[in-house]
Amino acid sequence: MSAPNARLDPVGRPRLPRRTTTIRAALVTALLLTAAGVLYARDDPDPAAAPARADPPATEAPAPAPDPTPDPAARLPIPDGLVGVTVPLGDPASLAMLRPGDRVDLLAIPAAGGDPVPLVDAAAVLAVDPAAAALLLALTPEQGQAAVSASTTGTFAVIVRP
Repeated sequence: MSAPNARLDPVGRPRLPRRTTTIRAALVTALLLTAAGVLYARDDPDPAAAPARADPPATEAPAPAPDPTPDPAARLPIPDGLVGVTVPLGDPASLAMLRPGDRVDLLAIPAAGGDPVPLVDAAAVLAVDPAAAALLLALTPEQGQAAVSASTTGTFAVIVRP
């Protein structure tokens, strides 16, 4: 027969910890993580061992480096005796090559077709407006009148001078 005190449950089965033990372990873990975070986040744990910082004074700002390429939106002053005339170009891609200070020959391209008509030789570019696909040129008053008159009959093209 069987023994009178025989147990039917498994002998080596581990028991789950009690609720208070689990809460205590979670609190200890949280406190240890907080302490580690405070030690890690501290600025200078040992000021003698830390290298000296070379922070610039708050009142001094570093000077910006000069830009080697001129700003295409910058405008040169209009020379005495000349007028500034805005000229829309037929080819907006040619504006990428132009900068204020360049010299260009202005040609009128008739709307009906035909050969381009030279209007101005060696006009100074005062400004470039890529958004409007236009140039601001320094022209004599007579050349300005001719350019404004030609703008109603066609488009313009430019030849960049060296």
